Amino acid sequence: MEYYSLPRLKDAAAALSKQWEEHKVKKIYLAIVPTADIPPVGQVKHYLTYDNKLNITYTNDEPKVGADEAILDYQVLQQLDNFMVLRIDLITGRKHQIRAQLAALGVPIRGDIKYGSKRTNPDGAIDLHAYKLHFQHPAKLEYKKIIAPLPEESLWQHVDHEVIKGI
Repeated sequence: MEYYSLPRLKDAAAALSKQWEEHKVKKIYLAIVPTADIPPVGQVKHYLTYDNKLNITYTNDEPKVGADEAILDYQVLQQLDNFMVLRIDLITGRKHQIRAQLAALGVPIRGDIKYGSKRTNPDGAIDLHAYKLHFQHPAKLEYKKIIAPLPEESLWQHVDHEVIKGI
């Protein structure tokens, strides 16, 4: 195990932070959404505004003052009984971006009543999972990949591991 001195840790933290700011960290999410007639692969672009009082993000199709551009790519990975599993690749990273954009696309995340899901999940969670992270190690300069196991909630157990293994 490697140990770093405090100044080196600060440098490493700064380097990682810079990667986040420059959108060089690749983030892949999985979402369970209701079955809908959407293209199997697509890119969604909106301009987002955030309401601090209501803690909600609004999508706009056209640029407006104070709005931030938000782009994500998606792919339908698997069809379940009444739901689909989507792969989400964030191009930008905005507050509640995935939740707001999928809702605007007509496929709110399962359990996310704030953004249009019909009901909550029994445990109160929403079915959005930060699955994979790619970044450059700040000291070794090699690329690292971190994969988070799928949640144990029952519907996630129906996701085909062979389908997501290659993403």
